[in-house]
Amino acid sequence: MSRDNTIDEEAVVQRTFRIEPLSKAALDAACERLRALSGVYAVKVLQVGTNGIQVTYDARQLNAGQILEQLAASGVRPADSLWQRVRMALLRLQDDNIRSNLAHKPSCCSRPPPGAGKGLGGPRH
Repeated sequence: MSRDNTIDEEAVVQRTFRIEPLSKAALDAACERLRALSGVYAVKVLQVGTNGIQVTYDARQLNAGQILEQLAASGVRPADSLWQRVRMALLRLQDDNIRSNLAHKPSCCSRPPPGAGKGLGGPRH
């Protein structure tokens, strides 16, 4: 959320985390743990049989790795296939890119970015 408590749409991501089968009580406890995190807007258990949790969160405050850590602390194991491991690595990369892009301060096209030209030799005349 921004300073005026509105949701910054550019920072909000929705991710699906595939998990190993789990009891309903354990799954509910894991979802409550995620809902308590700052930056989490929604947690949804996908239909029975898909073994997944869908989490909507602010990528400036959280990332996929932190969500997985919270799930693990609740006793939830992520699905452990090659595809899921690659997918989680890509989600972490996307979250990092979102955070970097939001922090970037663009410069005007007619001005060089701050720090450009420093240390490239002596003063120019």
